[in-house]
Amino acid sequence: MTYSRKIVLFSRDDRTFKLFRGSWIKAIIESRIPFSVVNRGFGFLKAWIALINFNREYKNIRIIFGASEICFYSLFSSKDDIWVFTGIGRLLQYRGKLQKLATLFLKFAYRQQKIVALNPQDVAYLESIFLTKVILINGEGFAFNIASPIIKNKPTALVIAYVGRLLKSKGVGRLIEAFIRLPQLNCELRLIGDFDFSNSDAISAEWLAEMQSVSNNKINCYGFVNNVRDMLKEVDIYVSLSDREGLPFAVLEAIEAGCVVVLSPVPGHLSFADLSGIIFDGSKGLHMILEDLLTYPANYYHFDASYRLKICNTRFGIESVVADIKSKIL
Repeated sequence: MTYSRKIVLFSRDDRTFKLFRGSWIKAIIESRIPFSVVNRGFGFLKAWIALINFNREYKNIRIIFGASEICFYSLFSSKDDIWVFTGIGRLLQYRGKLQKLATLFLKFAYRQQKIVALNPQDVAYLESIFLTKVILINGEGFAFNIASPIIKNKPTALVIAYVGRLLKSKGVGRLIEAFIRLPQLNCELRLIGDFDFSNSDAISAEWLAEMQSVSNNKINCYGFVNNVRDMLKEVDIYVSLSDREGLPFAVLEAIEAGCVVVLSPVPGHLSFADLSGIIFDGSKGLHMILEDLLTYPANYYHFDASYRLKICNTRFGIESVVADIKSKIL
């Protein structure tokens, strides 16, 4: 399909847009469609300005990224818009009155917009809400470096890492608690990401400081960094215990870095279920999995990291995602 109108992409903030929207921009440019970008920002005044800008673009094709942004703009959204659920937000994720209200709100605002999800589980979930076909796009496009795969050997000093906001729903607290239960072996936990104190789900800085002391300062916080890929080259095990994901960039970065990856068995993570070097934290318990990795690393470092990388590039690489966007949406 060829659009004679401009496409306008709406996102929460500029940093998120730069990190995750490259494949959409690339697909739009290759399709020779004019476009512009609106980043809402934070605060009441910026929200009001964003709504004004959204309504000004009613004659164009508007693409909205993220469940919270879709809720924010939904009452003013038309049937020509595209809703991209980069994940299932907290409003829709946790069952209760608020979740029911958000679901009813979105159902009321739905006017045959195209709906996009990033993993099969979210597709099924959204289809049950909107009673319509949801388009699957495998993530938002990751530019893998398959020319120089990183092959890691059995580590002597184990480095465990988490990348993302330090939130309870991301399982950061469970990871820290599992880490401090490990035997006093040669290991370190690196937390790479912001506290996000504006979020009620954020872990406590005081509690984290206490845990750092309990661990004999083997838990190190780096805050937000621009060179995550470089930092993961020094990491042996990447852990993500989120309650739910869309299609997480950090896992793709860890796979590119040749890490053993430990994941919670939830939507988004399950997209990696058939890949080697991926461990799902089930009934065994995270601390026991990590202790096994510490004690018997040879049991886990026998997968073909190069082959795994090629499979991920085929499924989740930017060229594959761009092709899907162009064929299924544009």
